[in-house]
Amino acid sequence: MIKFILHWWDSSSFCDENKKFFKTVFCNIKKEKILYIPFAQDMEKWKTSFLEEKIWLYIKNRKYNITVASVKKIDLIIQIISSKVIFIPGWDFLKLMPRIYFLKHLRFLFRNKIIVWVSAWTNIFSRYSYSQDYDDILEGLWFLNIKTICHFDEENDIEKVKRLDKRWHKYEIIRLKEKEFMIMEI
Repeated sequence: MIKFILHWWDSSSFCDENKKFFKTVFCNIKKEKILYIPFAQDMEKWKTSFLEEKIWLYIKNRKYNITVASVKKIDLIIQIISSKVIFIPGWDFLKLMPRIYFLKHLRFLFRNKIIVWVSAWTNIFSRYSYSQDYDDILEGLWFLNIKTICHFDEENDIEKVKRLDKRWHKYEIIRLKEKEFMIMEI
């Protein structure tokens, strides 16, 4: 089984929703290895982005084994295999996809993992998604048979959902609103 935790976007802001999110993610984690994959961000930010996420504020009283992912494919595969939790902050879908597309056929690597996705990564693991940044429908890695739209706003995004719904009718649309997260287990 894979446990997916989808988060809306700004996990670095201090708010009750993020406190609940991080508590949900890390409450049952003891000494398991956490892999942090910041590939959707600019490379020069990778080492510091974990601190920018301010995760340390929510988990500061515990000691975790946290590793920043390698860009080398074989090393990344080994890191995925040896980690229990995979935390993936979002940012830019089109920066991210070329770096991880090779994982499309390696879904089995993620069995028995907790995968925490934020924003662009939520779109990546879906079959299809509506990208707010690019105002377009993008194809993901097909890990989940769903269509997603992050940063969903009921007042402004109805037409975007209709556009997404016109294609691939058999897949459910997950509308992830601001300050919202959800848990899916498959």
